[in-house]
Amino acid sequence: MISWLLNAVYRTAVAVTDEALLDALGELARTEGAFVCPEGAACFAAVAQLRADGWLTGAEQVVVLNTGTGTKYPETVPMNVPVLAKDGRIPSG
Repeated sequence: MISWLLNAVYRTAVAVTDEALLDALGELARTEGAFVCPEGAACFAAVAQLRADGWLTGAEQVVVLNTGTGTKYPETVPMNVPVLAKDGRIPSG
């Protein structure tokens, strides 16, 4: 039983690039307002890759589970956040 299951996993495993993972992370943030963890973004990237390769047609309903949050990995998203001056005044413009 275990060998059959492992063979099924090996036949259906999908590898995605770091670039695809980060693109998926950004797209989910823009379109869904969700800051998912990198491993969750990899799953979304894999679905997109499977659709692009024709393995999924787009007619299927696909469930992707994300069990982590992107706030655990702040270094994955470059940000340019303004910092207030020590005097507490908000800069104009």
